[in-house]
Amino acid sequence: MADVDALQRCLRDRIAEPFSAFLGLYWEQLLGRTARFAREAGDDSGGASLVLGLRSGF
Repeated sequence: MADVDALQRCLRDRIAEPFSAFLGLYWEQLLGRTARFAREAGDDSGGASLVLGLRSGF
């Protein structure tokens, strides 16, 4: 396993019948040697970001 990532949808609101908007948090982390290689190359080995999206269900 080289990495771990997760998405947590924190808030969801129905806009119209088939659509709903969501706000979430995305997190990822490289593991082991993959993380070390990324750090040696000057890259981040992990991080988090805010996600805003639109979900539809037909």
